[in-house]
Amino acid sequence: MMGSVSMGTLPQENEGDISLKKEDNIVTLVENKKHVCLWGDSMIRKVKVVGPTIQCLKMCIPGAKIGTIRHRIADVPISEDVSAIILHVGTNSLVGPRAKIVNISNIIDEYKELLSTARERYPKAAITASGIICRGSYADWAVNEVNDAIADLTGTMDKVFFVDPNAWTGADCLAADHLHLNSHGATKLGSLFCRVLSRKGRE
Repeated sequence: MMGSVSMGTLPQENEGDISLKKEDNIVTLVENKKHVCLWGDSMIRKVKVVGPTIQCLKMCIPGAKIGTIRHRIADVPISEDVSAIILHVGTNSLVGPRAKIVNISNIIDEYKELLSTARERYPKAAITASGIICRGSYADWAVNEVNDAIADLTGTMDKVFFVDPNAWTGADCLAADHLHLNSHGATKLGSLFCRVLSRKGRE
């Protein structure tokens, strides 16, 4: 028997593919699907993870930092039938007041706690950490350093993977504010996530 999620408990936004059913304010997990939770900040607002074998619940929390996502994962009651978790967060944790780069080691510690919480909450799920997206700004060196550290971190954990979206996205993927993804960028990121989910062991 499949599980369900109370819509009233979900943060900000919930979105899935065309097979997602909503009855009595409840999201019902559809049988014969890969049940995926995509957690992230406003960078995933327009991202859709769709496919004939995928049902995705998207938890988009604008302005979220790494700690925000960690607390929400721990608090939101989602069925343990979820087989994959995708995390895309870090931009808002990287830059502090007056656009100053924060201590990178602290960011890595926070991300380690995030992965540990996700693993504890979903012990059977494959977890994919999506790196921070570069924006062609002064902070890109820090983005690359953090992404490298996250990749190293995931390499030490069972069924935890890293994917670098910068291999798929570029300047033409950014909106006019150079902060968020445009429709083209959102489509490319969604396609990347679908490719990740199609790989054996990540579903």
